[in-house]
Amino acid sequence: MTLRNRVHYASCLALVIAGPAGLFACGDDTGAADTGSSSDSSSGPSTVGPTTDGPTTDGPTTDGPTTDGPTTTSSPDPDTTGTSTTGGESTSTGDTAVNEVVFTLQLLHAADQEANVDAVADAPRFSAVLEALRSQMPDQTLTVTSGDVWIPGPFYASGVDVDAVELGGDEVLLLGGVTGRADIAMHNAMGFQAASFGNHEWDRGQADVLAILGRDDIDDDGTDDWLGATFPYLSANLDFTGTSLAGLVVADGLPWDEAAGGISRSTVVTVDGEAIGVVGATTPTLEIISSPGNVGVLPPDDSTAALAGIIQESVDALQDAGIDKIVLLAHMQQIAIETELAGYLRGVDVIVAGGSNTLLADADDVLRRGDAAEGAYPTVLADADGVPLLLVNTDGNYRYVGRLVVGFDASGVVVESSLDEAMNGAWATDDAGVVATGGVANPTVVAIADAVGEIIIAKDGNTFGASAVWLEGRRNRVRTEETNLGNLTAHANLAYAQLVDSTVEGSIKNGGGIRREIGFVSVPPGSLDPPELLPTQANLVAGKEETEVSQLDIEASLAFNNALTTLTLSAQELEDALERGVAGVAPGATPGPFPQIAGIRFSFDPAGTAQVIDPVTGIITTPGTRVINVAVIDEAGQCQRVLVQDGLPLAGEQIRIVTLSFLADGGDGYPLEVLAAPLRVDLATDVDYMGFPWAAADFAASGTEQDALAEFLADATSLVMPFLQAETPAEDDERIQNLTVRADTVLDGCP
Repeated sequence: MTLRNRVHYASCLALVIAGPAGLFACGDDTGAADTGSSSDSSSGPSTVGPTTDGPTTDGPTTDGPTTDGPTTTSSPDPDTTGTSTTGGESTSTGDTAVNEVVFTLQLLHAADQEANVDAVADAPRFSAVLEALRSQMPDQTLTVTSGDVWIPGPFYASGVDVDAVELGGDEVLLLGGVTGRADIAMHNAMGFQAASFGNHEWDRGQADVLAILGRDDIDDDGTDDWLGATFPYLSANLDFTGTSLAGLVVADGLPWDEAAGGISRSTVVTVDGEAIGVVGATTPTLEIISSPGNVGVLPPDDSTAALAGIIQESVDALQDAGIDKIVLLAHMQQIAIETELAGYLRGVDVIVAGGSNTLLADADDVLRRGDAAEGAYPTVLADADGVPLLLVNTDGNYRYVGRLVVGFDASGVVVESSLDEAMNGAWATDDAGVVATGGVANPTVVAIADAVGEIIIAKDGNTFGASAVWLEGRRNRVRTEETNLGNLTAHANLAYAQLVDSTVEGSIKNGGGIRREIGFVSVPPGSLDPPELLPTQANLVAGKEETEVSQLDIEASLAFNNALTTLTLSAQELEDALERGVAGVAPGATPGPFPQIAGIRFSFDPAGTAQVIDPVTGIITTPGTRVINVAVIDEAGQCQRVLVQDGLPLAGEQIRIVTLSFLADGGDGYPLEVLAAPLRVDLATDVDYMGFPWAAADFAASGTEQDALAEFLADATSLVMPFLQAETPAEDDERIQNLTVRADTVLDGCP
């Protein structure tokens, strides 16, 4: 459907609502009045419907008809041409009926698969549910993911020890002992047809992406044994010119099987004879939250309108090629951004969100125990022309398959009345979900998961100390408030650094660097009580006892294993760092920079002005007024001295801290990289650990956060004396005091 036709469609709806006079102006497109628009989005806004000055996403649209089930595809009675039905089935415009379904698409989707320990069981179950749903509409299915297909962690790291996977008979899948290939191999086996780049694909840099996606002659026989992805990776706003990945770039808009293994802005998948355009987009914060190197990230600011303009170019190119059904894979990290983006776009029918782990579901969906829907599936929005646009997303980690069965009319416009809650929504991939769909796990996925699982089990038997309490590392907690796991790992970093430099007093890390909890969720069969959060359980196969913390637990939680760095900060610089940490605090948001700390405590008011940092220069453009008081504390929590009082840093005060090298380099937008080099010590590279008093762990490099936590637990805890600090609600938090839920006691007892 051309942009002109889409504008005409929006105009027709308005005229139908206006009354009979409007119906005669809403005939065949060849007789329609000139709207002043063209297929070139740069020619200016249309004179009908919303302009491009801003999004039209105040809430789901209600103009379109809805029914309890899909509409029929039969042609309307010729006598009704030029009239609107009262039941909302169709509105005819000359020889074409608006809202009459002529093509039905089943979109199966995922995001943030991010294989971790649970993927050993969940990935095979995911494959079973996926294939069961696909088999119901095999000729009408498109299968996509909006990114974060892999992530550093135990599953990813185990790839080093997986050279080959036996698939049965004489068939062997060669992986070459390369991290991340197991994840892609599972997606290949499950029949994915397109993926957008997320942020975690870049956590280990371009070399990692090239090793995973590029071809490889593993056994040196002159034939490529590893073919990379059997689907294309997409992103309209990443520029690979001059990068190590430039050789993987293929032309935009190629058929997906021709573009397989390549990188592009867009691809085309033919489904049941209909061409479906697929465009990818990646969060513009990529350079801040990951490590893409010299990959160009557009736009250079956080303008949603500018990003939409870049995406629109790829959409327009597909439309110019005659494609009128377009899916956008948008990995934006916060679903509010994808929602806003919708109102700037024209010609996009479905946005598959990514990065936020937002579980959208409808009333018919049977969710995993303890889960709750965070919004409607699909969320019905309107694009810049007022045309229906559907937003979908599910929770990540292979926990759900997203399923959207949607009808399109002859002009390629979504027919809202075709949406059926019984078919659409989030399909759980637990045992009950597999049984409900009758799915059978993909044998290749099972073989890969089993191979990785054997390595993971061995790691679970390598233990370091113990915790008698659940260690809270879940995303919606560790990125919004102080948690006991945040305290533990921040304190471990502090204690580790103090063995190197006794002048270090404080520790700061980002909540986004904590990837999961350490503990066990108990859900008694048939119980309606809330799940019980327990310490780690025994693993008899691995030789692990209850409450023990293992190498596997530590690697899974601190998956990135950042190196540690010590810096000396003035009171002003510390306040700037903490302001960055709380700048993203807002209802429903889970900002990765949110801090977890030790050796200091502070209060903040989310109602203050959020700090803003220029994403290109790293310069603070708006200072921020959220941080109120900051004090240095001892191990007992007693105040030692004041650094910031009533929002004002004390002149002459400074503190030496330990942080993650990622943050010291400006990661997550922390304004630390501008500090003087002589004051910086990188513990992983600048320190000789000969004779270091802690030497219980050797699975992670010295001077890294995994090594710090393992060594601290081994030194300070045991089965007899486990870690005992239980998780507390935000109103009882002491180190990070949110003044919307508690009183400020940061300066109590200070000299």
